[in-house]
Amino acid sequence: LSIWTNKDMPSFVQYEKFQETFGNDVSFGIMYKTEDIFTKEQLAINASLSDKLLATENIEKVFSLTNAENATLKNYKIVKVKKVNKNTRNMKALKKRTLADPVLADNFISPDGKATLLWLQTTNGSFDHNNLIIDSINKILSEPEFEGIKFHFVGGIPVINQITKIANKETGMFVAICVVIMLVLLRILLHSYRMAILPIMIGLSSALLITGFYVLHHSINVISGIMPLMLIVISIANSVHVVIHFKAWFAQGKSAKEAIICSLKELAAPCLFTNVTTGIAFFAFASSALPPLKFFGIYTAIGTIITYILTFTLLPAIMVVFSKGLFQHEHVYRKSRMANVIVNLPFWVSKHRLPVILVSGVILVFSILGVNKVEFQTDQLRYLHESNQVRQSMGLFQDWFKGVYPVELIIEAPEEKYFFKRRNLRKIEGLEKQLLQLEVVNKIYSPNTLLGAFKRRLAAQAGIKFNAAQEQKGLDRLIGLGFEFLKQLISSDGKQYRISIKASWLDNAETEVLVESILALGKTFAEENKLTLYTTGYTTIYTDINRLLIKSQKSSITISFILIFIMIIIMTRKLGISILAMIPNVLPVLSTIGIMGWLGVKLDVATVLIAAVSLGIAVDDTIHLIYSFNDHQREGKNVTDAISIAMRHVGEPLLITTAILIGGFSIMIMSSFLPIAYFGIFISLNVVFALTYDLVLLPALISFTHLRKRGSAKQA
Repeated sequence: LSIWTNKDMPSFVQYEKFQETFGNDVSFGIMYKTEDIFTKEQLAINASLSDKLLATENIEKVFSLTNAENATLKNYKIVKVKKVNKNTRNMKALKKRTLADPVLADNFISPDGKATLLWLQTTNGSFDHNNLIIDSINKILSEPEFEGIKFHFVGGIPVINQITKIANKETGMFVAICVVIMLVLLRILLHSYRMAILPIMIGLSSALLITGFYVLHHSINVISGIMPLMLIVISIANSVHVVIHFKAWFAQGKSAKEAIICSLKELAAPCLFTNVTTGIAFFAFASSALPPLKFFGIYTAIGTIITYILTFTLLPAIMVVFSKGLFQHEHVYRKSRMANVIVNLPFWVSKHRLPVILVSGVILVFSILGVNKVEFQTDQLRYLHESNQVRQSMGLFQDWFKGVYPVELIIEAPEEKYFFKRRNLRKIEGLEKQLLQLEVVNKIYSPNTLLGAFKRRLAAQAGIKFNAAQEQKGLDRLIGLGFEFLKQLISSDGKQYRISIKASWLDNAETEVLVESILALGKTFAEENKLTLYTTGYTTIYTDINRLLIKSQKSSITISFILIFIMIIIMTRKLGISILAMIPNVLPVLSTIGIMGWLGVKLDVATVLIAAVSLGIAVDDTIHLIYSFNDHQREGKNVTDAISIAMRHVGEPLLITTAILIGGFSIMIMSSFLPIAYFGIFISLNVVFALTYDLVLLPALISFTHLRKRGSAKQA
């Protein structure tokens, strides 16, 4: 949580306050299922496992079926005993009694008496720290004593550790796959392995430099894990422009040095604008309150600038120094067939500009409707594939134990020892009954749950019904004995009372509704009794993260749009052409997010990057086209000819860079982490949309606007 949250976030502050009062909440469970847990052999196994886990370094407490505490009368005095005695003779009676116990049932034993859960409270630490704990536990579980039992890890730590493992594994894997794919792709597109190697060298240099600097200050997570891949792909796409222009000049008989100088003169300005606009799109996430998004944006933005510097310093130096070995067979320059096709595209678009604009308008309407359907998701469990073992284990956990505890309700009193008084505990019973009536709530676990179970057992042993004074005396004794369960539910000063609310696994919207319902009931109760309350727990923090995701989405796209628009104005020095240039860049973003909405794909910690990043990448093609178009218009060419010449000049590099971006970004589709896989799919789709709109819609808009201006001039 400390990685994903801002420590000033209200829900995180409340969560830390909750931990200070009720102890460390860093915990997870181990569960397993047998034919019947209520045999001497199985109870002995459970007890042995509990003892061995408790003896493991960094495990502070273990709560299980065989070490759960109970209260009993001995010589007319309340004493602590084990709830489940593994040496009992009457297993049938023990099973019946245990399944009726409100503390044990559905918490440590399933309703059918076959599955059991051991809950571990650990010391707080990093991913590596948690990994060591899990490795130590796995060594215990592999001992001969536990052979044949299938154990399942459940809870927040296994889920987060699984996600972090995926990030660490896939970061290197994606880079390796990317290098191979780029080498093959560039060999096909550039017709030379020598040429293919150069952009890859620049890409790897950029990625290694910025990623190395990042890991010195931060740990790798699922978002920063894709940063090396993004930088490599963007860097290669950038370098390809220089390589292709160099090839064209070199094929005309220029020396390597002359070809480089001509290429740099042509590309220095447009490539500067493309790198700055891409950097702006990433840097827009610096405004996010979520640290992973913020640092991803800052470092990747810096990486794009480093990419530009290396492309226009290191790359030319290598090409000049090693020109003889690299380019001795490069005097034959071959344009791709597709490049020849797009040269004639402006003439077709000029004839069909109105249908092109109308079709684009229809697409825009459907895209906006789809955007309105988009929802946000911060449930990390649902980020894992359904086949993932941890996700399957969490599914079994919900089935076997009737849900999870997504929300904690904390009630605070103004005076000490308030909740050490039986009459005050009785006041809360009405609220607890109301909470149980909420539709999604399966069970609650509170001091009243625990004390009620103790009371019934003691009353049955004594054979009497306790009066108020006896109840208070018994409560004082129970508190004095220091029951571990009770410490988890009432603060040591008696001022705070904890209610754990059990429900099925909920999504963001359902959790928010549940929290609002709980607070609505609690507010009335608190006002009547002059108490205060708040909700906390992992899910309330994720609800806040959800809100911050929405805010990050809005702020990033707004910032990137405004700054990129300003950059286009600076480049073109014309407001009209700048507005036209933005249209085919906004449309791909709307189309991509719209498709996500129609398909029901939710925005999350990774796909929230799509809008701003898509805009920053999409505008690159537009900049190269507009820059070349303006140059040829200044030479006196008419609009259609200027567009056609611009297409001839930059068409092939645009096709190749589009292929590179798709080939690189689509690698993320292989991710075991669903948000990254979806990010790969939709960012690749956006690249296709961006090129299509630039080649078809942009010429149509320029042509249509020019004809209208010419018509107005004739009328005047």
